[in-house]
Amino acid sequence: QGQQMTLSGPVRRFVSPSLVSGREYVYSVKVEVEQDGKTLTKTAEARVRAGASVEVVVSMPTAGETELSASVAPITVAAR
Repeated sequence: QGQQMTLSGPVRRFVSPSLVSGREYVYSVKVEVEQDGKTLTKTAEARVRAGASVEVVVSMPTAGETELSASVAPITVAAR
């Protein structure tokens, strides 16, 4: 929420502050990438609850495309 990540590389991890159980929280994730002298921007909403994890995947444009694509999905942790 307005915080710039200082990490670099293909995978970034954000851990939220403590969340209240039973409530849903929405985080806006904004990605900016420089490509061919242009800034490409994509914003996605990630909905999460206490104890849950979500994955936001942002993909670079493929041939003929000019926009980033994004998907948001819950991460399921298998019981051991």
